[in-house]
Amino acid sequence: MNSLNLGAKMAGYEQVPGSDEKKSNCLPICGAVTCGVLVVIIWGVLPYILGTMVGYGAFIAKKPAVFEYIFEVTPPLTPETIPNHIWYPGCTEVGKKNATYLQKCSKPCYSPDLIPAITAFNKKHPFKKVSYPSRKDTEGKTYKLTGWLLTGDKSNLPKGVTAPRVAINHGYTSNSNKWYLTVAAYHMRSLGFDVLLNNIRGVGYSENTSNPITTWGYAYHYDLLGAWDYLKENKDNHLQGGKLPSSKVGIMGFSMGAFIALNAFTLEKEVPAVWADSPPAESQSVFFFGAEKNPAAPVFKIPGVSPLIWFWMKNKAGVDISAREPLKDIPTAVQFTNPSGELVSSRARAVQLVSNLNDNTVPGTDVKKIAALIKKDKAKNYDLLFPPIYTNAVCNKETHLVSMLLEPVKYRQRLCSFWTTVLDAPTTMCGLDKLPQFQVAKDRRLSAEETFEAMSFTV
Repeated sequence: MNSLNLGAKMAGYEQVPGSDEKKSNCLPICGAVTCGVLVVIIWGVLPYILGTMVGYGAFIAKKPAVFEYIFEVTPPLTPETIPNHIWYPGCTEVGKKNATYLQKCSKPCYSPDLIPAITAFNKKHPFKKVSYPSRKDTEGKTYKLTGWLLTGDKSNLPKGVTAPRVAINHGYTSNSNKWYLTVAAYHMRSLGFDVLLNNIRGVGYSENTSNPITTWGYAYHYDLLGAWDYLKENKDNHLQGGKLPSSKVGIMGFSMGAFIALNAFTLEKEVPAVWADSPPAESQSVFFFGAEKNPAAPVFKIPGVSPLIWFWMKNKAGVDISAREPLKDIPTAVQFTNPSGELVSSRARAVQLVSNLNDNTVPGTDVKKIAALIKKDKAKNYDLLFPPIYTNAVCNKETHLVSMLLEPVKYRQRLCSFWTTVLDAPTTMCGLDKLPQFQVAKDRRLSAEETFEAMSFTV
């Protein structure tokens, strides 16, 4: 966000001999005018400028990064070539990464064997670019979405068992080809799950929109639910096992994608479980968390200014970017009803939360707020089946979405435990004892942070 230099010069008034009467009449008027001008500037001009120019451009306007690694590479990237091409924390060289470079760039955060392992796995297992419709949104519109359908390793899947499926969503200024989705998809596939890396409308390979903004909680949940529908229905028959019941297909998201996933989860009661890594609790909180690092941040502390900044920014967006948000929608859930509309016994659906508490992009307090809401859920709609995963460290100067790099084996183990439990699959399908161990460069002491987090791991 660009800094904003605002200043004002006050004119001085001299007393003219013999003008005492004029002075006494002028000062109250001038003082009132000056105060009025200051009021207009502080609660009018400043919020408008910070909201419509600075905030809108930094938080809502769509960025070129949403097409990064999509069209500019020749030949086009595929899951076979993506892992060795893209940017990772520390390993920022775009293009072919050799073993010597990986030995240096990955440490001390993650194993130099990780990226080669992903590349090798993707060469051996099928992938396909597929298209599918979003669900109809509140405007009655649908969009053609396109993402990567990636099949899992079935070598440990018991005979007669169909692999469960999970739709995964990217975050802000991101798409299906970014590093954290590449790593997450690899872990899920190595555990035997089939996954779909979704691109929301106007992003990556998906159909563009006439709206040049990121709409946050307005409509993207309909896109992820379209990906979930596609996995469930399997109409193209690209996956083994044909159509699956809702109980066998989950959703997963990262950063804004986790925000989207929770919005989809609270909207669609048939989604059995959600994995949300670093989700904002609400769009407003993550905006002001980032704005605090701006030189104009002291202005936000003036009473009444922040709500006005938020008002003008949302007004310029033209749509309600707060239409759905975890902080607002989790408490409004109702008990499960059957297709006939009859109220049945409450059916708790599982949520897995993840946060690097040292995150400079999405505050760890947002994730803890979501966890607290779910704990208070008296209707038993949601269940933190496993405690949240909390790390608290820096990974090669990066803090956002890095838990899977800081503790890859433990993160992968929780993926297996959570998804096999909630999608009713055998844990043996994960083949954990056969997978690479990805030793981190230095030993880490693990400890519980709070009683509720006794099973969490912190770095």
